[in-house]
Amino acid sequence: MIDSKGNINVNAPNDFTINAGKNVSITAGMNISTSAGLNISENAGVDKSSSIRMMHNMFMGGNSVMNVTGNVTEFITGNVESHTEKERVENAKEGVSNSSEGTISKHSKKEVQNSSAEKSKLF
Repeated sequence: MIDSKGNINVNAPNDFTINAGKNVSITAGMNISTSAGLNISENAGVDKSSSIRMMHNMFMGGNSVMNVTGNVTEFITGNVESHTEKERVENAKEGVSNSSEGTISKHSKKEVQNSSAEKSKLF
């Protein structure tokens, strides 16, 4: 239904399905918002790309899980800050490497513990 201001409203009492043999393109001159009472699922047969020109905000009221079967690569031109109110654990099967062109600092209000199955080298 088109109203007198040029707006189109479509209402379905149950399901609303769109099928295209090839492509679906949606363009808005200003904003796009989506909402679901329960879940939102996305599936891409090959790649998914997102391009954001300013800020990307995510809020999760519960847990967050990311499963990657390949590599994860990050290119960041600014700083990275991570804050946790509880413990932080990082594990690697083959090794952990940290490098910096500047200083690497580790601080603790209690003690710093280093543990190795073999003899450690502190330069």
